Amino acid sequence: MNVIRRSAGMGVILLASVVLILCLAGIIGIWMAKSRVDTLGDGVFDATDDSLAFIDEKLDRIEGVFKNSHRRVGLLSKSLNHLPQKDAEIQAEAKSLQKTLEAEVFEPLRSAQTWLDSTHAVAVGTSKISKAMVSSQYAVSHEDSVGIMMVEQLQEFSDDVVEILTTVQEVRQQLIDIRDDAVSARRIAVAIVARLARVETKMANLCRRIETFHAKVAGLKGEIVAARVTSRRWTMLGAVLISLLLIWFAASQIGMVVHGRSWMKRQAQ
Repeated sequence: MNVIRRSAGMGVILLASVVLILCLAGIIGIWMAKSRVDTLGDGVFDATDDSLAFIDEKLDRIEGVFKNSHRRVGLLSKSLNHLPQKDAEIQAEAKSLQKTLEAEVFEPLRSAQTWLDSTHAVAVGTSKISKAMVSSQYAVSHEDSVGIMMVEQLQEFSDDVVEILTTVQEVRQQLIDIRDDAVSARRIAVAIVARLARVETKMANLCRRIETFHAKVAGLKGEIVAARVTSRRWTMLGAVLISLLLIWFAASQIGMVVHGRSWMKRQAQ
């Protein structure tokens, strides 16, 4: 009987020791896992921040293009409203305006369209992350994240630029018509001015929408900062709670070891 109890005490000590070691290993593992999760989370948040910074920078450049093009279009309209009297001078003026239109309006707008395409591609990736991470008061509905709305608005910007480029190409062709037909120059100039007025309006509208878009991007950045803090709080809380549970369990195993040793001492006496 004494041998059985002694063996039972030894078994209790061994089992409790194994569980105690597992608990200590579990505590270490929990904090290592927390560190890994925090590192992965920071990587995701940093990538999203970089994407938003890229979008913001490109939009600043695009807005600058729109504002400059808007100013140049206004000057072109004024020039067309004051065409020279002589046919040769009209043709020379039309040629000069055509070059200005191509160099200072069309080419910059085409570059802006390329930047918008790259920004749209980045926003698509960002929207997938933001949809999973955050919800925002800036969302159009409960089903739409800011990232999804960003993608849609950038696509709308790109579509508007394509429309403007089409109109600018039509104006370019009309300036060529003026060069070839100076007699009809003033009639064609009136049509060009009307088209340029529509282009000016659309550009001004795009600039206003981009400024609003910047505010939405800033809002998303704020949401991501909040999500980063919340994520770290939850991982910390989870690690602490699980660690406390394992510590409590480890302490109970120490009690079992003490109990097993007392069994063996009593049997020895």
